[in-house]
Amino acid sequence: MNMSEKRLVIVSIVALCGWGTLCFAQQDVRAQRAEMFGSFEFLEGDAVTESIYGERITLNLDDTAAFGFGMGYNISDNFNMNMSFLFGKMDIATSGIIHLSGDASVFMFDTNLDYNLLAQALTPVASAGIGLINLDGDYGSHRSAFNETDLSYNFGAGLRWDFTSNLFVKAMYTWKFTTLEDTDDTLLLDGLKINFGFVF
Repeated sequence: MNMSEKRLVIVSIVALCGWGTLCFAQQDVRAQRAEMFGSFEFLEGDAVTESIYGERITLNLDDTAAFGFGMGYNISDNFNMNMSFLFGKMDIATSGIIHLSGDASVFMFDTNLDYNLLAQALTPVASAGIGLINLDGDYGSHRSAFNETDLSYNFGAGLRWDFTSNLFVKAMYTWKFTTLEDTDDTLLLDGLKINFGFVF
């Protein structure tokens, strides 16, 4: 095979790949289709100031890995409404005048609107939403129990890839904000969230 024939084969392969990608993008329409997904989120902890037993102390929430599931609906190729439920555990400790330590179960519920920048299989995505965070645990030598549920809001940005007409993966960096009871500061939990799901 001479050089001109090799070039023709290479150009043909590139053209076929491009044509296949274009066809895939055109056929892979999300509009008016529902989806279900499993979800993993790694969140970095934060510290806030809190009042315990009348003393102002710093409450440190450790990093946590949360697992869960969700469902959504593609209003169009660009807009997606979804909700997710995530469960995890985190260590909690105080510093300052009072030193306590313990752990808590974490439940997070979020309702989000995603915007897919491109109406094709691989697209940047931005997201914003509101939800609830529940902390249920105990701390201290007497294992003082606590259970509270707080409103939250979140933002995210990343990539979505519908790698077949029915399967997708979405990876985003998220910022989740809430305010705990008796605290002065806004709590920020941020990290990587990955959804793997089925479109139908």
